[in-house]
Amino acid sequence: MSARHVIRDIDFGDLLERLFISAVLAILGIRLSLYVTGYPQLGGHGLHIAHMLWGGLLMLVAIVLLLISLNRSLKWFSAAIAGFGFGAFIDELGKFITSDNNYFYKPTVALIYIIFILLFLTLRAMKKYGSFSRTEYLVNSIELLKEVAMGRLNIEDGKRLVRYLSHADKENNITKTVAGLCGQLDEASVGAPGVVMRMSVYLKKWYVRLVQRRWFARAVTAFFVLQAVVSFFILAALIVLLRTEYLSHIILSKLGDLNLCEVVSLLSSAASGILVVLGVLHMRRSRLAAYALFRRAMLVSIFLVQVFAFYEHQMSAFFGLLWNITILAALNYMIEEEKALASG
Repeated sequence: MSARHVIRDIDFGDLLERLFISAVLAILGIRLSLYVTGYPQLGGHGLHIAHMLWGGLLMLVAIVLLLISLNRSLKWFSAAIAGFGFGAFIDELGKFITSDNNYFYKPTVALIYIIFILLFLTLRAMKKYGSFSRTEYLVNSIELLKEVAMGRLNIEDGKRLVRYLSHADKENNITKTVAGLCGQLDEASVGAPGVVMRMSVYLKKWYVRLVQRRWFARAVTAFFVLQAVVSFFILAALIVLLRTEYLSHIILSKLGDLNLCEVVSLLSSAASGILVVLGVLHMRRSRLAAYALFRRAMLVSIFLVQVFAFYEHQMSAFFGLLWNITILAALNYMIEEEKALASG
């Protein structure tokens, strides 16, 4: 099938993000529950039902839902189900790359993390460089128009529909027909915004009010400075203390004994801290520039510091990843809102 026959969903970036986040949450949940319950085995009498099989079942459910339904809401649900399934599947990677089927093979978690990094970078590249064609805008507008027949098109979707049509080929007869149908829609055809959309509108208004507060910039600055300082010292303390038999030993005597992973982790954490300092210096002139630098600091932490943390410390690194992803998601939201404010 040629590229011109592949019509992409304009929301594919958000759908893939949902899959990505669901997969991370699945691994976190599985590893934590197994740790708490003492790694029980489901089966008995020579049988062991690995959770990889449950992951495959969830991915099958997601595929079936996508094949049998036309609902956009089910597409979002399927993305989450597929993510949980993929997380359960990839969590057992260690069993399939070792000759003794070792689930606890030390590099496994780092390899899983690298897989997620590659997925994340691929997602970013697809969103950043994959511009949509006029045909794709037209087809997506038709998909939205189908929601009217199901009584699920809300006001925000109606605005998106108009925006999509504005990017479609206006000389195309189908575009003219769809535009004509949109012109015939009345208030009864458009439903009220759903809970998620109402929350989104509320958050936008809340953010606009928040950034007008004098203390907001100082609070954001203090948070990221504290985040950088605490992260560096926790990492340094964890490395040194884990390598020190007696806490009374002089810490500096152990620094020369650090391995390559630990040295790179500390240097990466320092680089992240430098980006935070640069962001602080830009805060007075431009919140958007400061947010962008804070975001780069978080990406350095996620893509460099966390990789080696996963290799060295396994489960504890998952919580660091979850925290960093949460901060990154908040920064992405703040950046989009700043761009919206800048454009009026």
